Amino acid sequence: MSDKKIGRRDLFRKTMHSAKKVTFDLLDAGMKIKFRRKIIRPPGAIAEDQFLMACSRCDSCKDACPYNAIHKVSSVSAGVLFNTPFIDPHHEACRFCEDMPCIKACDDNALILTDIIKPIGLAVVHREHCLVEQGQYCDYCYNSCPNSLKAIIKGEDGVPVIDADACVGCGKCAYICVSQSGPAIKITP
Repeated sequence: MSDKKIGRRDLFRKTMHSAKKVTFDLLDAGMKIKFRRKIIRPPGAIAEDQFLMACSRCDSCKDACPYNAIHKVSSVSAGVLFNTPFIDPHHEACRFCEDMPCIKACDDNALILTDIIKPIGLAVVHREHCLVEQGQYCDYCYNSCPNSLKAIIKGEDGVPVIDADACVGCGKCAYICVSQSGPAIKITP
């Protein structure tokens, strides 16, 4: 037996990982499960079914985010999603930080740094709530889109149009939207 001491955090992480593995092995024994991502994960998230197995719910990515854009699913009724990290762009957009501290903080490899920016979502315009559609001038979402991406263009009628190939789902457009009748832009996973 090794003389290596295990801290409480490591012990908890290993216990949780083992419990998750047993649970998913039992579920997988009867059927192959494919989870559809229903929430927006932090950058670098692996496939949802693998993410749920790998993530130890340790808060490292959440704590590393300098903009507090990463939150935890707090409802126990969320089942396997409980306590996993997610981004709510209407609360705070993901800035896709140059050094990606959230990914670097993940010791579980649930978040993996790659050379290519992998989208975390896609912006969708809801015209009925857009101020331009209502005859008012507004270009907040257009100007909030990072210059390197320019995933939002102005349509012929001035209403924003999303370039799905350029959008990474950061949520800056949704976060800055000033529509009072409801969100004119939502980010979908």
